[in-house]
Amino acid sequence: MVYDAQFICCPTERYPSYHAANLALLPDGRLAMVCFCGSRESAQDTVNMLFTLEAGGAWSEGRPVVDEPGHASGNAVLMPVPNGRVILFYTLSYSQTMANWADSLVHYRFSDDCGQTWGEAHTLTEEFGYIVRQPGVILSNGEWLLPIYDNRGGGKPEYEGMGGNEGSVVISSDGGLHWRRYGRMVAGAGTAQPNVIELEPGHLIAWLRSRNFWNGYNPAWAYIYRAESWDYGRNWTHPVPTGLPNNNSSMQVTRLQSGALALAYNHQQQRLRSPLNVALSDDQGETWPYCRELEPFNPDGAEFSYPAILQTPDGLIHVAYTYKRTHIKHVVVDEEWIRQGQV
Repeated sequence: MVYDAQFICCPTERYPSYHAANLALLPDGRLAMVCFCGSRESAQDTVNMLFTLEAGGAWSEGRPVVDEPGHASGNAVLMPVPNGRVILFYTLSYSQTMANWADSLVHYRFSDDCGQTWGEAHTLTEEFGYIVRQPGVILSNGEWLLPIYDNRGGGKPEYEGMGGNEGSVVISSDGGLHWRRYGRMVAGAGTAQPNVIELEPGHLIAWLRSRNFWNGYNPAWAYIYRAESWDYGRNWTHPVPTGLPNNNSSMQVTRLQSGALALAYNHQQQRLRSPLNVALSDDQGETWPYCRELEPFNPDGAEFSYPAILQTPDGLIHVAYTYKRTHIKHVVVDEEWIRQGQV
């Protein structure tokens, strides 16, 4: 069995706060992590920072990849695509003071050298209020899919009737030149941050965060939701709650080489962001009989949240997550380690 842990980044005077890690395997084989950092979430001094795992197991110093003065940087996603290219999708707020993510746009840039340099910025969403969070998917038919979500709403009267807090996907059939949005995945208190896995050609499942607490409170909403598509993401079923708890916080699913699904999430239904867990399913997400803690429950409200999970070709499972909003922590386990924990 394997278990190892280290911090990717620690607070500094310039960057005292880190949040919202995402992982990707670069074309040269290195593991990369992107997150946002600054004085606090939504502050106009936040930037997106890129880190890479180098030979010997040490993480590189962070390098800003999005630094737009006067605009808060939010969630970002790295998406490796064919021909050795990588796309950086990132969220910028256009609020005049502290960021309101209802005033955000998603932009993207290409890199042809594993993130050393980036091309010109393109705008993914012309409509304000959309955000990225979860990894993109190269579908079996060759199309590129990126999950997005509408962050307007939150009980604000000015957004009434605008369908805020719903998941969607954007799909490109021409190598990222053009994107079209599909799907309106919304239920309960609102469902956000869809995480899409293609189980079989054309058959996709999305796991979604519940907006419980944000748009009111109902114990029946305090679960991860699930929606399905049988036409490569064009149409989606109405999201339904799974048996997995959700605390209105991000989670992430990945498919392992064994065929099992691995889920990193907070096993919590209250407005707390601990404990942090990793679970396994052998039946395409119907049940999750194996579960272990990466971080224990903290009654004082310490936050262990927004996990990203990815398996590298050597079979190791990497999880990167927010640690108390001051660090990004990196944990490495193998499948056997997770299977030692039974629900």
